Amino acid sequence: MVNLLGLSSIYLFYKNKNILGALLFTLCLLFKSSLLIFLPVILVIFLKNKPSPKDLILTILLPVVTTLVLAYPFATGPLLPWIINSYLKIFLPGIMPFLTANAFNFWALFFGLVPRLDEMKIFPFISAYGFSTLIGIIYLVFSAIRLFNNYHLKNILLTLVKISLFSFVFLTRMHERYSYPVLIPLFLLCFYDKRFIKYFIVLTLTHLLNVYNGWWIPSLPFLISLLKFEPTIRFISLINVVLAVKLITLNVKK
Repeated sequence: MVNLLGLSSIYLFYKNKNILGALLFTLCLLFKSSLLIFLPVILVIFLKNKPSPKDLILTILLPVVTTLVLAYPFATGPLLPWIINSYLKIFLPGIMPFLTANAFNFWALFFGLVPRLDEMKIFPFISAYGFSTLIGIIYLVFSAIRLFNNYHLKNILLTLVKISLFSFVFLTRMHERYSYPVLIPLFLLCFYDKRFIKYFIVLTLTHLLNVYNGWWIPSLPFLISLLKFEPTIRFISLINVVLAVKLITLNVKK
């Protein structure tokens, strides 16, 4: 549902249906804030649409009103401070402050899946969480600028792939399911550029293995034994890291 709302909102923005797109993206974030990473792409599309003053006001106002109305029944204090506090301290940081929450990514490659708090210092002045958040924000800004300067449908899809994969691979506190937002725009991109088919196939396989890990449904003894072998986890994580670096460096022509 979250991915459907997020991608549908981007489609509506691309079709210059800004108000409805803003509503769907608001609902997406109210369900779960994980697709907040799509916001830079939406802002670029919105700016490229050159909205009228009325459209601009409504596109900003509707999400605010929707959030206030839907949050009101659940607020345990003054509404606006409660919403801001909930997102900044609960929803956005998440409830599992680990380097990785079962995600086969950069952190699993070096530290495995054993729970380690991401408060650990990787440099004398910054924690793993702080560092990953910083580079994540920098990459989102960089991606938005590049998309703005090379704006077309294929690059919108590729940018969604890049920021989703970058977030999954390099941010801390990632769950196994957070690689899913990579797959849908990557699948669509395959119709425009055959180069991406091989990436889609491999990332689909690593996603399925990652989601299977720890849940073990259906029970497949050989696969369970394979995934419980630590080098297997690190090898799959390495594949994800290599593909992330490769895709981040790729470009598409209009």
